[in-house]
Amino acid sequence: MKRYFSIILAVLLLLSLFTLSACTDDEKTHEEILNEISEFNRKKNEKRQAFLSSEVYAEAYDYVLDTLFELVPGCTAEISLEPGTLLGDDLSGFADFSQNAEMRLVFFSGARLYISVNYWEFSVDPLKLCDQLMSRQISGEMAVDQYGEDTYQFDAVSGEVSLYKMPGV
Repeated sequence: MKRYFSIILAVLLLLSLFTLSACTDDEKTHEEILNEISEFNRKKNEKRQAFLSSEVYAEAYDYVLDTLFELVPGCTAEISLEPGTLLGDDLSGFADFSQNAEMRLVFFSGARLYISVNYWEFSVDPLKLCDQLMSRQISGEMAVDQYGEDTYQFDAVSGEVSLYKMPGV
């Protein structure tokens, strides 16, 4: 029994040495890894800033805001619109955003939209509001409560609304 244990231990030791030597051959220095991460983040931030300063972003933001004011007159709303999967995409394809319903559908399925509306003050049913937003080709998330812990996720492509509860809350 001791002999088998010794053989197994020796094999495991050899395997760990081979693995260790294989890992150290291609290992990058800590500084190289940090430089790669910094470069990746810099490029991602440049693309995000390009999105946030684009005409399409401004049109989309105004479209959502105008839609909310139309559906819930006098409401106060906070809107966050981020590029989502549109990061790095050529935004020139969305040039006729305000006139083209299909283009809005594609845009909002890629962008990341978060809305916080004080619909309690105006007695608006949030599920009905989600349906109305989807009928205008808008997809995203909307705060369920005043603390934004739970959200309704609504997808204009599938026409589905789901409740996402923050785990542990």
